[in-house]
Amino acid sequence: MKTIRIALEEGLLKEVDRVVENRFNNRAEFIDKACTFFLRYLKEQQLDQVYKTGYEQTPEELEMAQASAFLAEEIMERENWE
Repeated sequence: MKTIRIALEEGLLKEVDRVVENRFNNRAEFIDKACTFFLRYLKEQQLDQVYKTGYEQTPEELEMAQASAFLAEEIMERENWE
């Protein structure tokens, strides 16, 4: 594990400390989890863009879209919504 130094605006640091006090062992744990979460978010955004680009280049055929909608409707009807 590497040790780093970072500078934060005072208001942001106070907010981080407030959250750390209630949910984490220390600032390092909070920052580790925040970085992990944000990197996962960026990866999901990138995958969404790849998916979107793929569909723009090769649109779904009407029959496949209708079949997907039918299956989704079947599943939704069986779900317990209470």
